[in-house]
Amino acid sequence: MNQSLPDILLIDNTPRRGGKVHPRIRLMEEILIACPAVVRTIHYRDVGPASADGAAAIVLSGSAHNMSEPPTREAMRSVVELVRDTRLPVLGICFGFHLLLHAYGCEIRRNPQSGEFRYPDGLVKDIHVTRGGGIMAAGRHPVNVAHRDYVRPDDPALAGRFVVHAVSRDGEIEYLQYASHVERPIHAVQFHPEAFAQAPDEVKRTGVAVLHGFVAAC
Repeated sequence: MNQSLPDILLIDNTPRRGGKVHPRIRLMEEILIACPAVVRTIHYRDVGPASADGAAAIVLSGSAHNMSEPPTREAMRSVVELVRDTRLPVLGICFGFHLLLHAYGCEIRRNPQSGEFRYPDGLVKDIHVTRGGGIMAAGRHPVNVAHRDYVRPDDPALAGRFVVHAVSRDGEIEYLQYASHVERPIHAVQFHPEAFAQAPDEVKRTGVAVLHGFVAAC
């Protein structure tokens, strides 16, 4: 292992149907390695209290699971506990965003009619970062979204703990899109930085910049 590079623990939260690793996980690994970083991927079922030993940071992947469902929250208990107890930098992505914010007491809600969901590749949406800093600059950012679960930007658990950087609107519902912890190097993005292969180049550039920004902050 190259000790000059940060060791990123990537937690794969996907179901791994048929034992196969999801293409988005492979894409995430490729982007993180190019940052550059050393990437160690483990499946959520294999997470334990010592899983992050030796790591410089943790990345929580997306998933077809839904944190709004009690069985999923129970299945993810070991990951939630690891995230809640660690002092390492953490980046939560889509499902990982929900898992991370659930660990801090936020309510994960469900919108079955979400206009920001399209299977399997997601869709392109512009978000506006109104408070720069963290791992995203202020301004417009085209991103890849694919979700039905969401967190309200006025969730009481965010107050005093997290800075709300970006919000989107889906009909009458506001979705939190990017938040960072006020004291710790913890970032949560509702969108997917590992944009699908057919995504526009500017969407891919946004995603790569987010992941590079997180690794650089480590």
